[in-house]
Amino acid sequence: MATPTTTATNAANTTAEPTLVAPQVERLDAPELADLLSADRDAVVVVDVRDAGTEGGFIRGALSVPKTQFDSDDFVDKFVQEHAGDQLLVFHCLNSNTRGPTAAGRVYDRIAEALKSADKKPNVKVLKGGFKVFSERYGDDEKLVDPSALPQ
Repeated sequence: MATPTTTATNAANTTAEPTLVAPQVERLDAPELADLLSADRDAVVVVDVRDAGTEGGFIRGALSVPKTQFDSDDFVDKFVQEHAGDQLLVFHCLNSNTRGPTAAGRVYDRIAEALKSADKKPNVKVLKGGFKVFSERYGDDEKLVDPSALPQ
């Protein structure tokens, strides 16, 4: 399943090609995340950037931080200070086309700047297909998905 959010035209032809939001951030598929959460939940911080109160459930243990908060440089700085460590940060929204990747990209870029001298990459990823794909596959697994609305 492609994750197009904008289109770019190739100069060599007129075919529109999908362009990912925040292409610097690696994508992680649902089975990979499920395996990581099952193996060592404390090694992963899942960040759900959908609006609070969203129906349909959420990944158990996920932080609920609406994407609009990541529009603030001060908030991004604070988030990075609190969460940029050895843990993997996995961002998502419903489909992970725009909101999840945008928030992940802002955090990734901020961490990358801080790590530049250490020649390390930020430990930030986007859940490919978002909560929709994850819940379709793992919605019946109470260890992975809470069916209630996102906490307000």
